[in-house]
Amino acid sequence: MRRLFALARNPVVRLLFLLAAVGLAAWAIARDWASVTAALDRMDARLVCLAVALSFVYVAASMQSWRSVMADVGSPLNLRSSADVFLVSQMGKYVPGGVWNVVAGAELARDRGVSRARAAGALAMTMLVSVVVGIAIVGVGATFAPHGLPGWVRLGGLATPVALYFLTPQALTRALTFLLRLVKRPGAAEHFSTRGVTMASLWSAIAWVMAGLQVWVLGVGLGLDATLGTLAVAIAGFAAAWLVGLAILFLPAGVGARELVLFPVFAHYLDQPTIVVLVIASRVLFTIADAVSAAVPLLARRRTRLQD
Repeated sequence: MRRLFALARNPVVRLLFLLAAVGLAAWAIARDWASVTAALDRMDARLVCLAVALSFVYVAASMQSWRSVMADVGSPLNLRSSADVFLVSQMGKYVPGGVWNVVAGAELARDRGVSRARAAGALAMTMLVSVVVGIAIVGVGATFAPHGLPGWVRLGGLATPVALYFLTPQALTRALTFLLRLVKRPGAAEHFSTRGVTMASLWSAIAWVMAGLQVWVLGVGLGLDATLGTLAVAIAGFAAAWLVGLAILFLPAGVGARELVLFPVFAHYLDQPTIVVLVIASRVLFTIADAVSAAVPLLARRRTRLQD
Protein backbone atom coordinates (compact mmCIF):
# COMPACT_ATOMS: atom_id res chain seq x y z
CA MET A 1 0.00 0.00 0.00
CA ARG A 2 2.88 2.36 0.81
CA ARG A 3 4.28 1.80 -2.69
CA LEU A 4 0.92 2.71 -4.21
CA PHE A 5 0.83 5.98 -2.25
CA ALA A 6 4.40 6.78 -3.32
CA LEU A 7 3.53 6.03 -6.94
CA ALA A 8 0.41 8.22 -6.76
CA ARG A 9 2.51 11.26 -5.87
CA ASN A 10 4.01 11.31 -9.36
CA PRO A 11 2.16 13.91 -11.53
CA VAL A 12 2.50 11.75 -14.64
CA VAL A 13 1.06 8.73 -12.83
CA ARG A 14 -1.83 10.88 -11.56
CA LEU A 15 -2.63 12.01 -15.10
CA LEU A 16 -2.41 8.49 -16.49
CA PHE A 17 -4.59 7.20 -13.66
CA LEU A 18 -7.25 9.85 -14.33
CA LEU A 19 -7.19 9.14 -18.06
CA ALA A 20 -7.49 5.39 -17.41
CA ALA A 21 -10.38 5.85 -14.98
CA VAL A 22 -12.25 8.20 -17.30
CA GLY A 23 -11.57 5.94 -20.27
CA LEU A 24 -12.86 2.84 -18.49
CA ALA A 25 -15.96 4.68 -17.29
CA ALA A 26 -16.60 6.00 -20.81
CA TRP A 27 -16.17 2.48 -22.21
CA ALA A 28 -18.67 1.15 -19.66
CA ILE A 29 -21.19 3.75 -20.84
CA ALA A 30 -20.55 3.41 -24.58
CA ARG A 31 -20.61 -0.40 -24.52
CA ASP A 32 -24.28 -0.54 -23.54
CA TRP A 33 -25.45 2.84 -24.83
CA ALA A 34 -27.60 1.50 -27.68
CA SER A 35 -29.61 -0.88 -25.48
CA VAL A 36 -29.95 1.74 -22.74
CA THR A 37 -31.25 4.46 -25.07
CA ALA A 38 -33.70 1.99 -26.62
CA ALA A 39 -35.04 1.16 -23.15
CA LEU A 40 -35.25 4.78 -22.05
CA ASP A 41 -37.09 5.72 -25.25
CA ARG A 42 -39.95 3.42 -24.32
CA MET A 43 -40.17 4.78 -20.77
CA ASP A 44 -42.09 7.78 -19.47
CA ALA A 45 -39.77 10.79 -19.66
CA ARG A 46 -40.68 11.76 -16.09
CA LEU A 47 -39.51 8.39 -14.79
CA VAL A 48 -36.25 8.70 -16.73
CA CYS A 49 -35.60 12.16 -15.25
CA LEU A 50 -36.41 10.88 -11.77
CA ALA A 51 -34.01 7.93 -12.17
CA VAL A 52 -31.25 10.30 -13.32
CA ALA A 53 -31.88 12.62 -10.36
CA LEU A 54 -31.82 9.70 -7.90
CA SER A 55 -28.46 8.60 -9.33
CA PHE A 56 -26.96 12.00 -8.50
CA VAL A 57 -28.58 12.10 -5.05
CA TYR A 58 -27.01 8.71 -4.35
CA VAL A 59 -23.57 10.10 -5.19
CA ALA A 60 -24.16 13.23 -3.08
CA ALA A 61 -25.37 11.23 -0.06
CA SER A 62 -22.31 8.96 -0.30
CA MET A 63 -20.08 12.05 -0.23
CA GLN A 64 -21.95 13.40 2.80
CA SER A 65 -21.33 10.14 4.66
CA TRP A 66 -17.61 10.54 4.00
CA ARG A 67 -17.71 14.20 5.06
CA SER A 68 -19.28 13.14 8.35
CA VAL A 69 -16.40 10.75 8.98
CA MET A 70 -13.81 13.39 8.02
CA ALA A 71 -15.37 15.94 10.38
CA ASP A 72 -15.49 13.36 13.16
CA VAL A 73 -11.74 12.68 12.98
CA GLY A 74 -10.93 16.40 13.06
CA SER A 75 -10.48 17.21 9.36
CA PRO A 76 -13.71 18.87 8.21
CA LEU A 77 -13.79 19.91 4.56
CA ASN A 78 -16.16 22.34 2.87
CA LEU A 79 -18.33 21.25 -0.03
CA ARG A 80 -15.89 22.37 -2.71
CA SER A 81 -12.89 20.62 -1.17
CA SER A 82 -15.01 17.55 -0.49
CA ALA A 83 -16.06 17.42 -4.13
CA ASP A 84 -12.43 17.83 -5.25
CA VAL A 85 -11.39 14.85 -3.12
CA PHE A 86 -14.29 12.43 -2.86
CA LEU A 87 -16.08 12.83 -6.19
CA VAL A 88 -12.86 12.73 -8.23
CA SER A 89 -11.44 9.80 -6.26
CA GLN A 90 -14.56 7.72 -6.90
CA MET A 91 -13.54 7.37 -10.53
CA GLY A 92 -10.97 4.93 -9.17
CA LYS A 93 -13.81 2.43 -8.75
CA TYR A 94 -13.68 1.83 -12.49
CA VAL A 95 -10.04 0.71 -12.39
CA PRO A 96 -9.75 -3.01 -11.51
CA GLY A 97 -8.15 -3.68 -8.14
CA GLY A 98 -10.61 -2.34 -5.58
CA VAL A 99 -8.18 0.07 -3.87
CA TRP A 100 -7.61 2.84 -6.38
CA ASN A 101 -10.37 5.10 -5.09
CA VAL A 102 -8.78 4.95 -1.61
CA VAL A 103 -5.31 5.69 -2.99
CA ALA A 104 -6.60 8.57 -5.12
CA GLY A 105 -8.66 9.99 -2.25
CA ALA A 106 -5.70 9.89 0.13
CA GLU A 107 -3.48 11.75 -2.31
CA LEU A 108 -6.09 14.36 -3.19
CA ALA A 109 -6.81 14.95 0.52
CA ARG A 110 -3.08 15.33 1.18
CA ASP A 111 -3.09 18.23 -1.29
CA ARG A 112 -5.53 19.92 1.09
CA GLY A 113 -3.49 19.41 4.24
CA VAL A 114 -4.96 16.09 5.40
CA SER A 115 -2.52 13.28 6.14
CA ARG A 116 -2.68 10.26 3.86
CA ALA A 117 -3.23 7.95 6.82
CA ARG A 118 -6.22 9.95 8.04
CA ALA A 119 -7.72 10.34 4.58
CA ALA A 120 -7.30 6.66 3.71
CA GLY A 121 -8.67 5.67 7.11
CA ALA A 122 -11.70 7.92 6.61
CA LEU A 123 -12.40 6.43 3.19
CA ALA A 124 -12.01 2.93 4.59
CA MET A 125 -14.31 3.79 7.50
CA THR A 126 -16.89 5.24 5.10
CA MET A 127 -16.81 2.01 3.08
CA LEU A 128 -17.06 -0.05 6.26
CA VAL A 129 -20.08 1.95 7.44
CA SER A 130 -21.63 1.53 3.98
CA VAL A 131 -21.14 -2.24 4.11
CA VAL A 132 -22.62 -2.55 7.60
CA VAL A 133 -25.59 -0.31 6.76
CA GLY A 134 -26.00 -2.21 3.47
CA ILE A 135 -26.28 -5.51 5.33
CA ALA A 136 -28.94 -4.01 7.57
CA ILE A 137 -30.75 -2.64 4.49
CA VAL A 138 -30.77 -6.12 2.93
CA GLY A 139 -32.27 -7.54 6.12
CA VAL A 140 -34.96 -4.88 6.46
CA GLY A 141 -35.83 -4.96 2.75
CA ALA A 142 -36.01 -8.76 2.74
CA THR A 143 -38.41 -8.61 5.69
CA PHE A 144 -40.87 -6.42 3.78
CA ALA A 145 -40.42 -8.02 0.36
CA PRO A 146 -43.54 -10.11 -0.43
CA HIS A 147 -41.93 -13.03 -2.29
CA GLY A 148 -39.51 -13.92 -5.01
CA LEU A 149 -36.25 -13.03 -3.25
CA PRO A 150 -33.63 -15.80 -3.29
CA GLY A 151 -33.24 -17.60 0.02
CA TRP A 152 -29.67 -16.43 0.54
CA VAL A 153 -30.79 -12.78 0.28
CA ARG A 154 -33.50 -13.38 2.88
CA LEU A 155 -30.86 -14.90 5.13
CA GLY A 156 -29.32 -11.44 5.18
CA GLY A 157 -32.04 -10.55 7.64
CA LEU A 158 -30.35 -12.80 10.19
CA ALA A 159 -27.20 -10.64 9.96
CA THR A 160 -29.06 -7.41 10.73
CA PRO A 161 -28.54 -7.55 14.54
CA VAL A 162 -24.81 -8.16 13.99
CA ALA A 163 -24.68 -5.28 11.51
CA LEU A 164 -26.39 -2.96 13.98
CA TYR A 165 -23.86 -3.96 16.65
CA PHE A 166 -21.04 -2.94 14.33
CA LEU A 167 -22.60 0.52 13.98
CA THR A 168 -20.97 1.49 17.27
CA PRO A 169 -17.74 3.51 17.50
CA GLN A 170 -15.93 0.78 19.44
CA ALA A 171 -16.84 -2.04 17.04
CA LEU A 172 -16.08 0.05 13.94
CA THR A 173 -12.71 1.13 15.35
CA ARG A 174 -11.73 -2.47 16.06
CA ALA A 175 -12.87 -3.57 12.61
CA LEU A 176 -10.93 -0.77 10.91
CA THR A 177 -7.80 -1.52 12.94
CA PHE A 178 -8.06 -5.13 11.77
CA LEU A 179 -8.41 -4.01 8.15
CA LEU A 180 -5.34 -1.77 8.48
CA ARG A 181 -3.34 -4.77 9.60
CA LEU A 182 -4.58 -6.79 6.64
CA VAL A 183 -3.26 -4.16 4.20
CA LYS A 184 -0.01 -3.91 6.16
CA ARG A 185 -0.75 -0.48 7.62
CA PRO A 186 -0.50 -1.44 11.31
CA GLY A 187 -1.66 0.94 14.01
CA ALA A 188 -4.80 1.93 15.77
CA ALA A 189 -7.61 3.52 13.77
CA GLU A 190 -8.91 6.98 14.55
CA HIS A 191 -11.34 7.24 17.43
CA PHE A 192 -14.90 7.86 16.25
CA SER A 193 -17.74 9.41 18.21
CA THR A 194 -21.30 8.18 18.47
CA ARG A 195 -22.53 11.32 16.73
CA GLY A 196 -20.04 10.93 13.87
CA VAL A 197 -20.92 7.28 13.28
CA THR A 198 -24.63 8.09 13.49
CA MET A 199 -24.39 10.86 10.90
CA ALA A 200 -22.26 8.75 8.56
CA SER A 201 -24.72 5.87 8.94
CA LEU A 202 -27.75 8.07 8.25
CA TRP A 203 -26.22 9.47 5.07
CA SER A 204 -25.19 5.96 4.03
CA ALA A 205 -28.76 4.71 4.58
CA ILE A 206 -30.06 7.58 2.44
CA ALA A 207 -27.60 6.61 -0.30
CA TRP A 208 -28.75 2.98 -0.21
CA VAL A 209 -32.42 3.95 -0.38
CA MET A 210 -31.77 6.36 -3.28
CA ALA A 211 -29.92 3.63 -5.19
CA GLY A 212 -32.73 1.15 -4.62
CA LEU A 213 -35.28 3.77 -5.64
CA GLN A 214 -33.40 4.37 -8.87
CA VAL A 215 -33.57 0.67 -9.74
CA TRP A 216 -37.25 0.56 -8.77
CA VAL A 217 -38.17 3.63 -10.86
CA LEU A 218 -36.45 2.15 -13.89
CA GLY A 219 -38.18 -1.16 -13.22
CA VAL A 220 -41.58 0.53 -13.02
CA GLY A 221 -40.85 2.22 -16.34
CA LEU A 222 -40.15 -1.22 -17.81
CA GLY A 223 -43.30 -2.88 -16.46
CA LEU A 224 -42.61 -3.62 -12.79
CA ASP A 225 -45.65 -3.23 -10.54
CA ALA A 226 -45.38 0.00 -8.54
CA THR A 227 -45.96 -1.39 -5.05
CA LEU A 228 -44.23 -1.07 -1.69
CA GLY A 229 -43.36 -4.77 -1.96
CA THR A 230 -41.46 -4.36 -5.22
CA LEU A 231 -39.78 -1.25 -3.77
CA ALA A 232 -38.50 -3.38 -0.87
CA VAL A 233 -37.28 -5.97 -3.39
CA ALA A 234 -35.41 -3.32 -5.38
CA ILE A 235 -33.74 -1.77 -2.32
CA ALA A 236 -32.73 -5.10 -0.76
CA GLY A 237 -31.71 -6.55 -4.13
CA PHE A 238 -29.48 -3.64 -5.11
CA ALA A 239 -27.81 -3.61 -1.70
CA ALA A 240 -27.12 -7.36 -1.94
CA ALA A 241 -25.77 -6.96 -5.48
CA TRP A 242 -23.49 -4.07 -4.46
CA LEU A 243 -22.10 -6.01 -1.50
CA VAL A 244 -21.33 -9.02 -3.70
CA GLY A 245 -19.65 -6.74 -6.24
CA LEU A 246 -17.55 -5.15 -3.50
CA ALA A 247 -16.37 -8.56 -2.34
CA ILE A 248 -15.06 -9.36 -5.85
CA LEU A 249 -12.24 -6.81 -5.90
CA PHE A 250 -11.00 -7.47 -9.43
CA LEU A 251 -14.33 -6.41 -10.96
CA PRO A 252 -14.42 -2.64 -11.66
CA ALA A 253 -17.43 -1.11 -9.86
CA GLY A 254 -18.97 -4.56 -9.39
CA VAL A 255 -19.62 -5.10 -13.10
CA GLY A 256 -20.98 -8.59 -13.65
CA ALA A 257 -21.70 -9.29 -9.99
CA ARG A 258 -24.75 -7.04 -9.97
CA GLU A 259 -26.20 -8.90 -12.91
CA LEU A 260 -25.69 -12.29 -11.25
CA VAL A 261 -27.53 -11.12 -8.12
CA LEU A 262 -30.29 -9.01 -9.67
CA PHE A 263 -31.39 -11.69 -12.17
CA PRO A 264 -32.80 -14.02 -9.50
CA VAL A 265 -34.01 -11.05 -7.41
CA PHE A 266 -36.33 -9.80 -10.18
CA ALA A 267 -37.02 -13.17 -11.84
CA HIS A 268 -40.44 -13.37 -10.16
CA TYR A 269 -41.49 -9.94 -11.47
CA LEU A 270 -39.91 -9.40 -14.91
CA ASP A 271 -38.85 -11.53 -17.86
CA GLN A 272 -35.16 -12.11 -18.44
CA PRO A 273 -34.66 -9.67 -21.38
CA THR A 274 -36.30 -6.88 -19.35
CA ILE A 275 -34.08 -7.62 -16.34
CA VAL A 276 -31.02 -7.38 -18.60
CA VAL A 277 -32.13 -3.94 -19.79
CA LEU A 278 -32.98 -2.83 -16.23
CA VAL A 279 -29.58 -3.80 -14.82
CA ILE A 280 -27.66 -2.26 -17.71
CA ALA A 281 -29.66 0.98 -17.62
CA SER A 282 -29.19 1.31 -13.86
CA ARG A 283 -25.44 0.76 -14.08
CA VAL A 284 -25.03 3.23 -16.95
CA LEU A 285 -26.96 5.96 -15.11
CA PHE A 286 -24.84 5.46 -11.98
CA THR A 287 -21.68 5.61 -14.09
CA ILE A 288 -22.85 8.82 -15.76
CA ALA A 289 -23.60 10.32 -12.33
CA ASP A 290 -20.09 9.40 -11.12
CA ALA A 291 -18.44 10.79 -14.24
CA VAL A 292 -20.39 14.06 -14.29
CA SER A 293 -19.95 14.55 -10.53
CA ALA A 294 -16.18 14.12 -10.93
CA ALA A 295 -16.02 16.36 -14.01
CA VAL A 296 -17.66 19.35 -12.29
CA PRO A 297 -14.91 19.94 -9.68
CA LEU A 298 -12.18 19.16 -12.23
CA LEU A 299 -13.55 21.72 -14.67
CA ALA A 300 -14.07 24.26 -11.88
CA ARG A 301 -10.46 23.81 -10.77
CA ARG A 302 -9.21 24.24 -14.34
CA ARG A 303 -11.30 27.40 -14.77
CA THR A 304 -9.88 28.84 -11.55
CA ARG A 305 -6.31 28.16 -12.74
CA LEU A 306 -6.98 29.84 -16.08
CA GLN A 307 -8.40 32.91 -14.31
CA ASP A 308 -5.33 33.11 -12.07
